Amino acid sequence: MDDLEIATSEDVAKIPKFKTDNLNIDAILEFYFIDTTTLWRNKLDEMAKEFDLSRLERRILVYIGRNPGIRQADLALIMDVEPQSLTRSLENMEQKKWLQKQDDNKDKRAKCLHLTELGTNKLTDAFKISEHIRPKVLNGISEENKVLLTQVLKQLRKNLEINY
Repeated sequence: MDDLEIATSEDVAKIPKFKTDNLNIDAILEFYFIDTTTLWRNKLDEMAKEFDLSRLERRILVYIGRNPGIRQADLALIMDVEPQSLTRSLENMEQKKWLQKQDDNKDKRAKCLHLTELGTNKLTDAFKISEHIRPKVLNGISEENKVLLTQVLKQLRKNLEINY
């Protein structure tokens, strides 16, 4: 394991592309969707290193920023993250003074999450990362196609939520 190297973007570009010969359109769509999502996420991760933010920390900041006071258990559920993994990350973020936990008024066992000023600054960093990468990713895609893609993705999500 010690001799494994992390591939650079240039290394990845040299790898032969996925062959779609003899595949139906549904299989091709599945591959490109998953592959594109992974590639986009990896680009975000690369830039996030400059801001000392992990993928999970970015997601947590965004969810709490959009849902101040969200209960820890609800956050784990909507993020589809194991509660133990989330707890470790939240404790780490609390130590960094990015968030604070408060007792829930309705259930004293539950904890509500709020960003601190430092956490809000980190959330701003997370948005900067996306705002830097998003235009490059969406370059050449018309507004009409962005709307269509959004509708398709919403339907895919709905299908996955209902059927599984």
